[in-house]
Amino acid sequence: LFFRPAPTLVIFSTQARFLDLLSVREVMSSAHREVLTLYRQLLRAASGFHNYNFREYAVRYVRDDFRTYRALQGDAAQAQIENGRAELQTLRRQVTISQLYPQEKHAMEN
Repeated sequence: LFFRPAPTLVIFSTQARFLDLLSVREVMSSAHREVLTLYRQLLRAASGFHNYNFREYAVRYVRDDFRTYRALQGDAAQAQIENGRAELQTLRRQVTISQLYPQEKHAMEN
């Protein structure tokens, strides 16, 4: 004789696991969305430089950093997100200063 739990308990435990997975998915998707938003903001800010060399360096720097820290999770990932926000503010200030002193177009841009 095998003991079988009542079907409602099985359904309830399955639903509870499903709800737990949904909440984990929501948290993951919100963190993922936050990182993607930060990535887009950094790329947009980096493309604001007038100087070709500064612009390409900033875009490459952003992409390389995101590739480097792709596998981070938990507190380390949150620390890097905060660091990225600080870098975004710095980058925006640098772009503003760059726009105050425009230069001629680089040979690569023609």
